[in-house]
Amino acid sequence: MKLDEAQVRYTTQEALAVTSADFYFPAVPKPLAVFIDGYPHTKSNQQTKDEIFRTAVRLAGYKTLELPYKNPSMRTLDSLYRAIVDELRSLGYPIPPTKSGLE
Repeated sequence: MKLDEAQVRYTTQEALAVTSADFYFPAVPKPLAVFIDGYPHTKSNQQTKDEIFRTAVRLAGYKTLELPYKNPSMRTLDSLYRAIVDELRSLGYPIPPTKSGLE
């Protein structure tokens, strides 16, 4: 995974008080919880639940990043990776360039 290649510290399926994040980055000053939302998250009842849980996560001091996706292609994965890297950089997290050149 490109995050490993860039030596970015993270965990997957991190249990947070009321929900689980798809990716968790212990960034300073606020840790980042990333939620990658596919089809089940497009339903209104699930969106309501997501907002309740994610609000609780934000109130607990986490920064959240919610990324929708429709089809798991390499283009989609690269786009998700770039969005995560951009958010981490905006939080001051040092991300070295990867060997593949995607930054």
